[in-house]
Amino acid sequence: MASIKSEDVSPVFTRMKSFRLDGVFDWCHSVVRVHDNIVVVGVKQGTTCWCIVSPDDGHVDTFHRICKKSIWSSVTTKDNIIYISCDVGGDDDTGVYGFDILNPSQCKYKYKHERLRRPTSIVINEDGNIFVGNGRGDRCIHQLTSSCQPVAIFSRGIPWDLHAMLWDNGRLYVTSLGSPDITIFRHVHQ
Repeated sequence: MASIKSEDVSPVFTRMKSFRLDGVFDWCHSVVRVHDNIVVVGVKQGTTCWCIVSPDDGHVDTFHRICKKSIWSSVTTKDNIIYISCDVGGDDDTGVYGFDILNPSQCKYKYKHERLRRPTSIVINEDGNIFVGNGRGDRCIHQLTSSCQPVAIFSRGIPWDLHAMLWDNGRLYVTSLGSPDITIFRHVHQ
């Protein structure tokens, strides 16, 4: 394979601006767009937090703490709701949280389950179904409604170290940290 020197590559992106979120987060994990808002999820002093950031000037409109600590978190959205899955190693805070960014002062939806101890990925399909991937020891995928009500738990054929998922055209694509595989599942409507 031929190597490409950086100076040989025509520019694709032009840097517009950069916002420092010092004091808001120690480090940022995920970013997602909800209408005209940018929602950022990160960690502050070992606590998973999220905030709404203006894409124009970086102004932080709101800031909320979710759970006491974070090993992993991921984000997906539907309408005005931001869904955040938090993995704190099976602690009480592990689960899925849904916040309405138009009324963000409290958690609107919450889902916890004894088989949801390592949620590493969360996606939502066009019908509003939420799929939460749980890796490691109890590998499975939880299907929820848009109000975080449980529908089903799938466990057959799930990769041990489930890491990331993609929903596309009725199929769920799953990758694993433990092997260079992509597992594809066809969703059968309940």
